[in-house]
Amino acid sequence: MRRRDFLATVAAAINTVPSGASSPAGLKVWNRQPAARWADAMPLGNGRLGAMVSGGVERERIYLNEDTLWSGYPTERDTPPEPGALAEVRRLILQQRDYVAGDEAAKKLQGPFTESYQPLGELGIEFDGHAGAEDYRLELDLDSAVCRTTYRVGPASFTREAFVSAPDQVLVLRFESSAAGGIDCTLRFESPMPFHAAADG
Repeated sequence: MRRRDFLATVAAAINTVPSGASSPAGLKVWNRQPAARWADAMPLGNGRLGAMVSGGVERERIYLNEDTLWSGYPTERDTPPEPGALAEVRRLILQQRDYVAGDEAAKKLQGPFTESYQPLGELGIEFDGHAGAEDYRLELDLDSAVCRTTYRVGPASFTREAFVSAPDQVLVLRFESSAAGGIDCTLRFESPMPFHAAADG
């Protein structure tokens, strides 16, 4: 699906909700398999902390961001746009339908290049004995902002939940198994940044 078509679909869906009404309850985004790439993972965040949950069975990968990790250093970013830049963008897009040139002209409205947002790292969680999982589901509840991974290995069912708390400023993970002693995992942290990881308790 092209970006333009996707945006039109989303706009149409939003317009179906009456003005002043909340969105329908129980909205969920879900998959029947773990995310194969970063863009397919389920996003969580609170404005400062961000996480992408991939929902792997034998190895869960949670990609982490934190809003102070930027390359470069603080500098003055306020530069006025070139006169007539907006009119030129409108002409290229609305009259000439030249989206490539319009996109290039829009850069004159953006000011100087800013440094890249850096990833905090990746939390890896390895689960022993979870090969051959069945009844798999990875979902993001849009009302509660809770990501849930559920599956079954033999007679045992497993549920993993994740959310990012705004009041407490933490990523919360909860693991549950129907089998006694069913949670056996190893946690690993990797990061492109220099870091020191420690366990407390």
